[in-house]
Amino acid sequence: MPINDKIILKEVKAALLLDKVTKDYKMLLKSGLREFEKSLQDWNYENRLLLYRGKVYIPYSVEDTLQQQIIKIHYNLPSTRHLGW
Repeated sequence: MPINDKIILKEVKAALLLDKVTKDYKMLLKSGLREFEKSLQDWNYENRLLLYRGKVYIPYSVEDTLQQQIIKIHYNLPSTRHLGW
């Protein structure tokens, strides 16, 4: 099955809109409060994505379908399969 990055990206952005962690970090990043400056230096928000050290934060959901889908994509590639040795 081909990977459609645009669909995955759209699902991630939609999940981030509903995620409490994302809302909290976005608010803290915008406020620029000095007491949180050190702990937030690895986080940023750009292009409607929450990033931690340059990697996209995938929100947790009760169904966990988005996280499972992304893991399945990366672990079902022919290059990541066991060679039988």
